[in-house]
Amino acid sequence: MWKQLVSIARALLKDAPIVVLDNGSIVEQGSHSNLLAAKGLYARLWDIQQQADIWKMIE
Repeated sequence: MWKQLVSIARALLKDAPIVVLDNGSIVEQGSHSNLLAAKGLYARLWDIQQQADIWKMIE
């Protein structure tokens, strides 16, 4: 089964609202820091992305 991740952002501001979709349904929403603290889908995707050296983001 293929998963597709779509990220649309003009700029990721510190407390900008983020909406996380899974299979077309909203599963989480909040700021980057709140979503990381919730340890849900967003946090898992963030961890995977951070492990890929080419995609590292400086906070």
